[in-house]
Amino acid sequence: MDHLGTTLFEVSVRPGTGTIYVPNTDARNFVRFEHALGVQGHMVDNQLTLVNPISSAVTRIDLNTHIDRSSNPRLNGAERAASISQPGMMVWKADGSAAYLTAIGSRKLFRVDGSCQQGSCIFGPNRAAPAAVVVGEGPTGVALAEAKNRAYVLLRFSNSVATVNTATLTKVGEAPLHDPTSTVTRDGRQIATTTHHGACSPGR
Repeated sequence: MDHLGTTLFEVSVRPGTGTIYVPNTDARNFVRFEHALGVQGHMVDNQLTLVNPISSAVTRIDLNTHIDRSSNPRLNGAERAASISQPGMMVWKADGSAAYLTAIGSRKLFRVDGSCQQGSCIFGPNRAAPAAVVVGEGPTGVALAEAKNRAYVLLRFSNSVATVNTATLTKVGEAPLHDPTSTVTRDGRQIATTTHHGACSPGR
């Protein structure tokens, strides 16, 4: 199966429906250069691609439908705060009603509405105020202890595990892991990766 996206980060299956979810970024290689009609920092689209396991039909969901591409991201704090960059690993609730999605470029864990297949409602009824929580530097993995209302998020850049209360969607703790990485490497990772405007270049 093709045309799911350019860089596919993970694959998960929604319980109950069997729908396949693929977090990815899709490169805008057909747009050239940084000029008035060019890329303007919008080099990729952040997506969830859904695949129907029976018909193989593909649905691509733009995760940043709230962004006004003509706005200046340095002056639009609310829009930046609501954006997602580099969606990664997903873990589902047993009934398929919701999933939790890491975003390494946004430093956040997002809650995905399992009943929604549009960008406007994928993170709740108001895309400008998504169901999400800042967890720390470099969230890449997530595990769910549903009975305890807890999600555990691996923070790759700080080499630690954040604990999130899924009932309130708040971070309630963080436990360090052993990290042999040099300080200069560890501190530099977030500079090259963190973005807040749904793009992939620092500061956009």
